Amino acid sequence: MTIENCINEAIADDHIDKQLGAEAQRMWREMAERYESQGYNRHQAETMAAG
Repeated sequence: MTIENCINEAIADDHIDKQLGAEAQRMWREMAERYESQGYNRHQAETMAAG
């Protein structure tokens, strides 16, 4: 499960606002892509972006 999945669940359960969740997902994806472009594999990049 990725942080994106967790955010989707939080939105669905009304724990966080949909707009805030979407912004968090966008930021996470951008950070993961940045790490991946630095040579980390996708799993590493996603894990690092969530931290």
